[in-house]
Amino acid sequence: MLQRINIPKIDNYSKLEENIFDSYSESYSNSRFVDLKYSSNNIKVDFDNCYFENIVFKDNNLDGYIFSNCYFNNCDLSNSSLNDIGIHNTFFLNSKLSGVDLSSSIIKNTIFNECDFNYAIFSDSKLNNLDFDNCNFSNVTFFNLKFKSVFFNESLLVNSSIQNTSLKNIDISSCKIDNMRINIEDLKGSTINENQAISIIKNLDINII
Repeated sequence: MLQRINIPKIDNYSKLEENIFDSYSESYSNSRFVDLKYSSNNIKVDFDNCYFENIVFKDNNLDGYIFSNCYFNNCDLSNSSLNDIGIHNTFFLNSKLSGVDLSSSIIKNTIFNECDFNYAIFSDSKLNNLDFDNCNFSNVTFFNLKFKSVFFNESLLVNSSIQNTSLKNIDISSCKIDNMRINIEDLKGSTINENQAISIIKNLDINII
């Protein structure tokens, strides 16, 4: 039985000191950021125990950034580069990550709730102990990933592409997977429902009589 992740309480961050972004800072800790726009400055930045609300990271280069013990509430990271990023013990709520490039990254012990990943790319990354609840993965590419203890709950995988990525021990039975493209070898050991099985077979040009 896989261990689900506990959702952090937002009250844990309420007493943090409110802060602003400094273009030249390489680290932030124990800070709250609210209603701001972030612009990267081509330096790697570490955030530890930080709360972000209504923050726009859109179209930024966040390569090599580290987010640990953080909370994202209604943030926009759309079309940002997140290569070689580290995300640990973090919670994302109602945030936009459409078009992000998450390549060569490590994400662990993290929850994504009601987040939009439309057209995102996950490539050559390690995903360990994650919850994806009610997320949109439409048109997403999953390539050469290492999954361990990953939950997909009531999420959209419509028109997604899963290649060279084993779904062994992954349960996607509650998800919508219309036109999902996946190799049979990658599907072995996963849990799907009857309707999903029929949909996958049709995508393999197999006739059902």
